[in-house]
Amino acid sequence: MYTREFWDKIYQKHFTDAPWMSPEWADAGTEVLEYYIPPSPPSGCILDYGCGNALISEHFMRKGHMLELAEISNELVDWLSAHYRNIPIYLVTSPGDILGENKYDFVIAWGVFHHINPNLWGQFLEEFHRLMKPGALLLISGWDDSDLILKEERKLGRFTRQRVWYINMLDDMISWRKDKFDIIESKIIPVKLKAFPQPRMIRFIVARNK
Repeated sequence: MYTREFWDKIYQKHFTDAPWMSPEWADAGTEVLEYYIPPSPPSGCILDYGCGNALISEHFMRKGHMLELAEISNELVDWLSAHYRNIPIYLVTSPGDILGENKYDFVIAWGVFHHINPNLWGQFLEEFHRLMKPGALLLISGWDDSDLILKEERKLGRFTRQRVWYINMLDDMISWRKDKFDIIESKIIPVKLKAFPQPRMIRFIVARNK
């Protein structure tokens, strides 16, 4: 998994021009997530884990949901704190850094798990399970193994992509935890971003907490 120091350096240099901070990335996320996150129930609460600039979750906050944000980078947490003054914001290295249990109706991890070593996926799932209410939805996206751009970057050995993983096996890992999650959806979504010459292939996974 990339370290806090790595992400701090990224956001010092590429805060505004990073593809995952673009409105088009946020629009792709909200378009998919709106199917699963309806207008807020009276106590609807979202955790946006690895939220970036929080454009995706802000969309749902405007529809009435309560919102909490989590990020690994000091640089980004400082920025979020200045822009979202009345929202809980957590500086984290894993969901285990967030206290409490049965807190959230929805957990969004959009574009997060492909930066996490698969050896840690089980830990993250257990920690999300603790934080989520019964029946809550875990909404995950990450690179699918059909993504040609990531395949090329891995082939070239670019240092910023050496530790990026496809999340296809996450389906099986969630399914093995039948006492904790049910998989509701797993599908491939093409996402067009101006920074890339062809659509990026995202795997989108929805799991219901038990």
